[in-house]
Amino acid sequence: MSFLSKLWDGIKHLFEGLRAETKVILPMIITIVNKIKEFEDSSVPDVITALIPGTKDDELNSKFRQWLPVLLLELESDNIIAQLPNIEEQVKAIIAKIQGSNPSKQKVFYTGLAALLTQRIADDGKFSWGDALVVSKYVYDNKINEQPAAPTPV
Repeated sequence: MSFLSKLWDGIKHLFEGLRAETKVILPMIITIVNKIKEFEDSSVPDVITALIPGTKDDELNSKFRQWLPVLLLELESDNIIAQLPNIEEQVKAIIAKIQGSNPSKQKVFYTGLAALLTQRIADDGKFSWGDALVVSKYVYDNKINEQPAAPTPV
């Protein structure tokens, strides 16, 4: 077994040991990041709500509503964006700025945002930066974007 295979097995083991609530939150975080990648409708009145996947958990919705704009502003605000009149306009401007940037910067931004959301929201904020980065990457690769098995020929 190669070094990377052993490492990936360790990451899988880390994910499997997480609390059930955390296993639910992590795919939601990846869904939010994917919605940011695909966001197009700048006429949406409440962009933050549009980005958060539907959930009946008011406490979780509140955490996402609290942290998403804060982290977007921390990661990508500039003087022009800071002068916009409200958070909604600032978030829309940040999304447009990232979507217009080069693909390498987009990858770094989206990966970092997923890790920061994981670090701040999942498992009561007990994730280190490294664990949040690895676990969010694992969820992205193996839970959100996994390909369905090919049908077995008859």
